[in-house]
Amino acid sequence: MSKSKYAIDRRQGRNGIDSCGACGSSIALVHPTPDHPAMPWRCRTCDALYLAAPQKRLGTTFQGGVRQAFYMDVIERAALAAPNQQPELSSEDLLQLQQCTRSAVTRTGESRSQLRYPVVTPVSVLPLAADFRIAGPLTTAHTIDVSCGGLGLSISNPTSAAYFAVEFLIESISMPAVILRPVRREGGGQEFTVAGEFVCRIQY
Repeated sequence: MSKSKYAIDRRQGRNGIDSCGACGSSIALVHPTPDHPAMPWRCRTCDALYLAAPQKRLGTTFQGGVRQAFYMDVIERAALAAPNQQPELSSEDLLQLQQCTRSAVTRTGESRSQLRYPVVTPVSVLPLAADFRIAGPLTTAHTIDVSCGGLGLSISNPTSAAYFAVEFLIESISMPAVILRPVRREGGGQEFTVAGEFVCRIQY
């Protein structure tokens, strides 16, 4: 197999995304991290959308095979409308959410060892493939609990997505959109739950 003309240097190792998972064209992206947040990108060949980090070469962003996309390319405005009747969150719950999602910016340790807090609030969930390419339609879900390492989600339909882009549908405060990596899936039908750990924030 020939090497992509946009292949990343050895320092970035296995974190490179050098071919489009949809069309196979050469692209130049890397896995996002707390230090390098996800941003929306579009494949120049097939228009597939990614939530990934750009490659840096000589200190500048290298846009090989992709062009920068925008928030509304990824999320339809109508799909993000908050439910008419939202569970009422206490000021303590809101503070807990804000504190816990900070770990999507700075990793704070093993997620499974973190204390979990029961917080129920609506979110939008977008499935992502292993290469951080958008892999399905936007759906709504609810959080079950939150910790400083991740979230528990209740989702209406079973999914095997490698990652989720999660956005909080809370009108009273601004919360960062985050990427979540599932570490446990349970149930089926109307009782499908996912426990995941934060990967990074999404910078729209």
